[in-house]
Amino acid sequence: MDEASERASDPSPAGMARDCGRRGKCPYEGKLCASIQLKNGVLNKREIEILKRIGQGKLDKDICVEMFMAKDTLRYHKDQISDKAGTLGKIALAVLAYQLNLV
Repeated sequence: MDEASERASDPSPAGMARDCGRRGKCPYEGKLCASIQLKNGVLNKREIEILKRIGQGKLDKDICVEMFMAKDTLRYHKDQISDKAGTLGKIALAVLAYQLNLV
């Protein structure tokens, strides 16, 4: 089966990240990939880190302290992630983190 037909038969929701197929063989196993493709855009590494922390149930103030950022900066990143994923709200972002296997 070629890659295009694999994607066509993939049961994951539209826009959701798929397993890259390199699990167990990737030299970067256990580390975050540089980007994740979503419905309306690509998450960068910083957005992935934020999404991972949201999925872990961390409070905004704790994420800000851990990542050395202001609350307004975190709000901007959460808005960007939501726009790219086509979702609204922190709970939807936590669900997305789970669906992307970030937690």
